[in-house]
Amino acid sequence: MLEETSNAAKRALGVLVVLSVMAVTLLLAVAAIAVTAAAPNASPPANEAGPSQGADPAAASANASVPVGLTPAAVVYDAANGEVYVVNSGTDNVSVISGTTNAPIASVAVGTTPLAATYDSGTDEIFVANSVSDNVTVLDASNNTVVATVPVGSLPTALAYDGTLGDVYVAERGAGNLSVISDANDTVVGSVALGAAPAGLVYDSATDNVYVAMPTLGEVKVVSTANDSVVANVSVGLGPTALAYDVNNSEVYVANVVANVTSDTVEVLSANNTVVGAITVGVSPSAAVYDSLTGQVLVTNSGSDNVSMINATSNMVVGSVGVGSVPSSVAINTATGAVYVSNAGDNNLTVLARAGPFPVTFTESGLPSGTGWSVDLNGTPLNSTNRSIVFNVTDGVYAYAIGTVPNYTAASAAGNLTVDGSGLAVAVNFTAVSAAFVVTFTESGLPSGSEWYVNVTNGPWVSSSSPSVTVTLSNGTYSYTVSTGVARYLPTPASGSFTVAGTDNLTESVAFALAAPGTYTITFTEAGLPAGTNWSVTLDGNTTHASKGTTVTFQEINGSYTYKVGNVSGYTSSVTSGTVTVSGFSPSQSVTFSGTSTSSTGLSALDWGIIAVVVLVFVAMIVVLVARGRGKTPPSPSGDGNSMSNPPGGQ
Repeated sequence: MLEETSNAAKRALGVLVVLSVMAVTLLLAVAAIAVTAAAPNASPPANEAGPSQGADPAAASANASVPVGLTPAAVVYDAANGEVYVVNSGTDNVSVISGTTNAPIASVAVGTTPLAATYDSGTDEIFVANSVSDNVTVLDASNNTVVATVPVGSLPTALAYDGTLGDVYVAERGAGNLSVISDANDTVVGSVALGAAPAGLVYDSATDNVYVAMPTLGEVKVVSTANDSVVANVSVGLGPTALAYDVNNSEVYVANVVANVTSDTVEVLSANNTVVGAITVGVSPSAAVYDSLTGQVLVTNSGSDNVSMINATSNMVVGSVGVGSVPSSVAINTATGAVYVSNAGDNNLTVLARAGPFPVTFTESGLPSGTGWSVDLNGTPLNSTNRSIVFNVTDGVYAYAIGTVPNYTAASAAGNLTVDGSGLAVAVNFTAVSAAFVVTFTESGLPSGSEWYVNVTNGPWVSSSSPSVTVTLSNGTYSYTVSTGVARYLPTPASGSFTVAGTDNLTESVAFALAAPGTYTITFTEAGLPAGTNWSVTLDGNTTHASKGTTVTFQEINGSYTYKVGNVSGYTSSVTSGTVTVSGFSPSQSVTFSGTSTSSTGLSALDWGIIAVVVLVFVAMIVVLVARGRGKTPPSPSGDGNSMSNPPGGQ
């Protein structure tokens, strides 16, 4: 029985516990601990190369190495005082390091073989689990003095702070229990039987549950803090040792140690306690932490002497960085973004300076729980049914747009923000709209599943991977543009306008076509027509494109093309025809329409026709009269001596 062993034997057992968490395998760890215990001054093991994961975009090389005590097993950051606490299991003390200068401030003696620590933000205290003396030391972080020593069960090896109730949970590896310490009076107020040896702990602030890694069972137990009882058992990989909680996505990351492999895995538990992914990291992951400044999960790999960086949005390893020998724990300076890694093999603390990316967190309010919403940041759209959407970006200026949500409108739906050395929080406030109508955009021509975008002026920006997308708008006239990120696919029309007038059965259709290699866009832009008026252009006499928007486009290779602008009833155009040349660029042609009118003093064509008929009739009458006059017999002469009644005869 552990209670009957000598102090020396218990100390050796405690050393075995801390090193077993950091060994390549749970079974081979026993041999490594025996060697370490027999020769504490032996040279540290040579670094073992981990898996190739590429350059780390979020962390620079180690820029500081701070000496601490022997075999540092844990590190925590005190945000209130800006100090770093390193638990030294080999020298039974805690090193206090300045988070600003990385210089040692104090050394505080604690119990025998301390293995874990946690920061209590409610009381500004540091709790330290002493595995061999079976107690927890409480430090006042304001003056770095011991204020209490709390007896607990056998071999306490991990701690977690419940910020809601103000309780500290202690994993007792020897007793197979959890002890609950109230920070109000530093006394044990509860106990939870686990049935096996626990290893790591993490507190889930969304559900008020504590997650417990059970390496011998290959599972994670979920303990409700409301009644200190086990409410779920989640099967995971072999040898779960360390846990981290992602507060933005409500997910728990479980680091598993598997025997005789060159890399291990981190599994992801969703909010409903199901495994939703597995991520390959380095060898023998010993600790994990969620970095809210970058939206990453950092995992120390004690067998490959590096830290893996996991993007918590994509759940992909985005890089790794080498640290000291046998890294045992990791913590984040939430003020500067620095990363602290305790190295049990080198007896020091590695400090990594962060250069980004930094999280830009959009948090919505006003939508019913579970409602889908989206944000586009510099052309990258993300959507979620949770309250927060997180982008990880480097320093710079970014444009954002909030996606439309049916029957809701967002205040400040678009804008710009600047990232400068730290993360940003952006509040998105939705309000319900009463007089709103649905407009449907449909596309054809894109490959299945392709993303395309509609930007409505004075309205929402929306995207879709399906053939249709809807926007909700109040009454009014709107213009829009259409685009896609799929290479060489172009929309027709690329822009247009429509009017919402008390109905939600409006549909705008867009056809995408694959542009041939080496083609350019010929753009005809009109002005002067009422919004929604159909107009057209014919190119080279055989291709006609029409639009109700302000532009008509063609995709053509280099060459010269004749064009003709179609007639629009009641309007004349500034140009009706011409030639446009494509020569390595995309030309454009402006067309201005103006309304036609009839003069108030002139005569119409009908008037001139009537006049012509009258004139013709008049002329015809004159001709008839003249002809009749020429056909009459001339009058007889008036009888005188010279007249004859008969012409003379002749012989």
